[in-house]
Amino acid sequence: MAAAAKPRPTTVYLDPELARAIKIKAAMTERSVSQLINEALRAQRRLDEAEAVVTVVRVAATAPS
Repeated sequence: MAAAAKPRPTTVYLDPELARAIKIKAAMTERSVSQLINEALRAQRRLDEAEAVVTVVRVAATAPS
């Protein structure tokens, strides 16, 4: 398994409501805001990849033989 890449600093502008909510969640779960954002982005990427697979399967299923 490859070593984890060094985190890259990134500036993200959040709506005030989201910024407050993620800070509260971070405090409640004893995780950093960065950890929560990374987890959320990874989860969304998995959903996007799964959606792409479903699309490929649908296209293949409807393609004329």
